[in-house]
Amino acid sequence: DEGERLDSVGPANYMLSYGWGYAVGDIVDTLVEYCGSTRLDPKRTYVWICSLCNNQHRVREGKVKGIDVPFEDFQSIFHRRVTGIGHILAMMSPWYDPLYIKRVWCVFELFTSSTNEKCKTTIVMPPREREDLSSSLGKNMNGAVHIF
Repeated sequence: DEGERLDSVGPANYMLSYGWGYAVGDIVDTLVEYCGSTRLDPKRTYVWICSLCNNQHRVREGKVKGIDVPFEDFQSIFHRRVTGIGHILAMMSPWYDPLYIKRVWCVFELFTSSTNEKCKTTIVMPPREREDLSSSLGKNMNGAVHIF
């Protein structure tokens, strides 16, 4: 049937923008919570994840062989991906010192999305990070001071 054929496979309607240091469990929890909180069917929510779709290790292997990929090539590829998908899920963790903002490609993806009127950016985080943020801010605003 047509419905089953569409389950779990389709063109990406979201791009997960995240730091490679995040745990797989945190990524899964974040995406599951996002689908639940926005009432999306996980079987029909297609997420482009660079480490699964863009083998950047080949670049390293090529570099060893003397083949260099110019920055402009990466810039073009990621720009097309961000604008082509049109909705970035920017994963922040830990909430008080996100790895995300320390990664140049993450910042580039966020910049590309935020400067393109056809793109949308949603900040997401693992449920335990969101709960910790909420708890820290709810105590007496000392959690907010921790950020600064």
